[in-house]
Amino acid sequence: ALVVLARRSATGGTSQAAPLAPSHLTGLSVATSSTEHCAEIFDNFTSAKIPMEMKHVDMETLETTDLAFENGAEAAELLKDPTTNMVQFGDCSSSSSKRVLWVYPDSSGDSDGAFLVADSECRRMEAMFEQADCVQLFRLPQSSYVTKVLGLIPAASIIHVVLGGHGGDSSKDKGFLVMGEYEEGTSTQSVGETETVQMLTLLRTKLAPQATLFLDSCFGGVNGMALMVSKIMPDHWVFGGVVSLQSFIKLVDVPFAGDEWGPTRVVSEEAANEVVDFVEAIQGDVKATRLGQIIEQHPNGSSTAVMVTPSYEGERMLGFYGGRSMGTVTQWLKPSHNSQVIRAGLRVRVVEEFLAYKFEFYSDGLIAFPDPMPAGMNGIVVFMMNGGKVVNSGSAVVIFDLPDSWEKSHNGGMSTGPLIVAAENFPFLEVLGASAPQVPAFPPIPVALGASPSWAD
Repeated sequence: ALVVLARRSATGGTSQAAPLAPSHLTGLSVATSSTEHCAEIFDNFTSAKIPMEMKHVDMETLETTDLAFENGAEAAELLKDPTTNMVQFGDCSSSSSKRVLWVYPDSSGDSDGAFLVADSECRRMEAMFEQADCVQLFRLPQSSYVTKVLGLIPAASIIHVVLGGHGGDSSKDKGFLVMGEYEEGTSTQSVGETETVQMLTLLRTKLAPQATLFLDSCFGGVNGMALMVSKIMPDHWVFGGVVSLQSFIKLVDVPFAGDEWGPTRVVSEEAANEVVDFVEAIQGDVKATRLGQIIEQHPNGSSTAVMVTPSYEGERMLGFYGGRSMGTVTQWLKPSHNSQVIRAGLRVRVVEEFLAYKFEFYSDGLIAFPDPMPAGMNGIVVFMMNGGKVVNSGSAVVIFDLPDSWEKSHNGGMSTGPLIVAAENFPFLEVLGASAPQVPAFPPIPVALGASPSWAD
């Protein structure tokens, strides 16, 4: 494993909330992004005598040039340079090595320099160091080149894959991921495209059990790309964003086995998002948004502060498994007290007091009641606020029963009624029995090339 220093963050990323991303941009690392942490990692690799290679490969002639560096800072600058299109560190020569494969677009496919590799990306790589023996990063101009690279990688050796590139916004499963730009046109990975399907079919054979894949691309979770990938490799967890992404992405280990219950790790980006004004948008102003109110209420309801806000915070990533979206990744990031996913229909018990919220209306106004739930209360999860393929906080709506000792309703009804339980309070709930989520049967490996892919139905 590539463990040479204590990680600064167990999540491999920053805990700072991301600001809003413009709808047309990917706000990943750029020319001004820091590379200090990358340099620190490379200096530690040098001290530990961990092999590092950086190269430039001419994609027309395939001529390879070794790129020299004297220290970690120089190595980090080479890593950030988009013309450095082949990088590897660790034991990448052994067929038994567990590896991370990172594919970013060729420099021609990233004219605005949004896919540079700096500290945020290094922290994501670092989050895999305890599990991986080798990290390989390539900048490639088209899917056929990815297929050639995969031909050199041993079967079942990749534990995490990043496929990056500018993504197209599509609500009709017609998305794409840009890899290169040429005089004759744009090279993309796209939904249903033959070379893309062939590449992904081969990639499936290179994945180790419980391996994960991240589409590091705007709109990958909603434009059909992540759905296509999941249907080609349904026994692996795939992650994609619902909006434009930024460089606040984290890679986080979670307590699941990589099967239908949940992934072994998730890709996450908690950030701000706006609410579309659909009346104005339908009339042509697609950038029109609504204002909201932040209600900060004292737990006993004695005082309240209300502030106007243009945005809310939530999770941008969806998890896919078995060829379908399984919802926002919050559910695996924040499991129950007994490490179960909080899902609709489950019975739960409060193991430690927390604050829930009851929302109701009075005349034309919305009222929020903070309602502490004491330990021992039992309830049923009636709805999860993690659907719709939008940025959301993944909260749960729970109806709690009256305490078992009560013989009267005390004029309050026969339950608490629907209460909002924030995802951050899921660890204070214990799931009382749960059956595995239902997912479709998996096709054999590999999927037969030339057949009509199931995701096109």
